[in-house]
Amino acid sequence: MIIENPTNLDEYLKNDSVILVFSTQSCGPCQTLKPVLGKIAQMHKDINVIIVDASENPKLNVKFKVMSLPTVIFLRAGKEQKRLTGFHSQEKIEKEFKLE
Repeated sequence: MIIENPTNLDEYLKNDSVILVFSTQSCGPCQTLKPVLGKIAQMHKDINVIIVDASENPKLNVKFKVMSLPTVIFLRAGKEQKRLTGFHSQEKIEKEFKLE
């Protein structure tokens, strides 16, 4: 499932597996990444893909130490497991995050 700009982010982060994505509307690579994330969400129904608009959520940028966009963070039970920055293919994301 893809969730954009949730107001209750902490509730989602308690889930087993979450892919947290920081992007903006004006970021070209961020927009190119969205269909890739959609495919990942369809194939891995046990993982919530949460997209956060970095320009609207500066406190979250600081909390998650976001330095560039897009930033894709894989969390399990609220703990960061791995982070990628920039555009990556579905295969690369699945491999890096060990999604099965």
